[in-house]
Amino acid sequence: MQENIDQNSWKYKIAEQIVSSYKTDTMSKHIFENVIIKELLWHATTMIEGYKVPRGDTKGEYTKEKAMINIKIVGQRYWTKEAMETYIANNKEKKHYKIVDGLIHEHAVPRKIIKEKIIDILEKNNDSNYDKCIDEIWSIISSLSKSVVVTKEEDKKLDNEKLRQNMPVDWNDKDWDARYKESDIDYFDLNENKKIEHNFKFKETLKKKLKSI
Repeated sequence: MQENIDQNSWKYKIAEQIVSSYKTDTMSKHIFENVIIKELLWHATTMIEGYKVPRGDTKGEYTKEKAMINIKIVGQRYWTKEAMETYIANNKEKKHYKIVDGLIHEHAVPRKIIKEKIIDILEKNNDSNYDKCIDEIWSIISSLSKSVVVTKEEDKKLDNEKLRQNMPVDWNDKDWDARYKESDIDYFDLNENKKIEHNFKFKETLKKKLKSI
């Protein structure tokens, strides 16, 4: 097993679930590939383990209750400049942080491509390689299952260049951001080795980032 594999990570748990669901007696191939894998890959980029923010709470304060948190937009790591500006414009009031009009959660590598790689791993491994199979799928998910928040206009640009469900023809199977490079869509990393908030403080994170670019 690779030393850098985090077996407690959310994406590792997703890899475990995919492998444990593979070829069960009660599940068809269609359901496994187009429901189980597809949905788990969606959760890989939209959910984290964190502290809840009460629904309808205008203050947006964290509670002490841990849960799976939806970060489809608020709390995402990678954003384009235009998307950050759109979010700030949407949430002008101090109490606002959930208004995401005009924004798209965009899978950097289309899920169908990651799904194909996962299925290839599953078909090449047998029951005796259970742990190896999980590790390999975790590696694929960790390296390729990422998302970028873009504007609807930027999303249309990818579509117009026939990159909505495809990677560039010369893709090396490694660079997860190849579609954005091909389309000249610049994105920025909010992480900077710090925790990314998923409550009202997220707006300040974007503001600080915009000032630095």
